[in-house]
Amino acid sequence: MVPNRFLPVEHAVRVVLDQTEVDPEALSQVARRSAGERMTVPDPVADRVSYVFHAGP
Repeated sequence: MVPNRFLPVEHAVRVVLDQTEVDPEALSQVARRSAGERMTVPDPVADRVSYVFHAGP
């Protein structure tokens, strides 16, 4: 959980991650490992991070 004041920072991080080209072998390694652990990982790197925002300082 993070305060709402970090929402613009989160947006900026997502913009940067969406513009970043990740090594295909690294993506493949993550996919194999997550499958071995019976977990699904979204393809877009930015979608692999999530936060809960709350009102507050």
